[in-house]
Amino acid sequence: MLVDYVIPSLESRGIQPQSIWFQQDGAAAHTTASTLECLQGYFPGRVISNGGSVGFAPRSPDLTVPDFFLWGWLKTQVYQDRPRNLGELKRRIKSALAALPQHTTQASVEALPHRAGVCLSLRGGHLEAVLLR
Repeated sequence: MLVDYVIPSLESRGIQPQSIWFQQDGAAAHTTASTLECLQGYFPGRVISNGGSVGFAPRSPDLTVPDFFLWGWLKTQVYQDRPRNLGELKRRIKSALAALPQHTTQASVEALPHRAGVCLSLRGGHLEAVLLR
């Protein structure tokens, strides 16, 4: 199960599960009663999901780092020249991710509270004009 990987991975990085929130992606398969029960055991009151402690914001790419930053950046890096085959595509993805500066990732994460505040002020509207701060 995912938590068998996630929890030890967090702890190996010095991150305690009780200090973070867990956000599901809204997929129905990830919101079964048994899955949510397990997640609530590790993240009591801090599961963002359909049926979780806090409802998942449907189709809200403005509030997840992979959606508002990573996928676009990664696509730009990987497709500067068209990959010739699947192996080359995989190598480029791994290389680009390895080259991603930590300060850029940190800035993306630190932008989340601002983005969430703007999203609330727009009553859930998209943040097309909000960039990283």
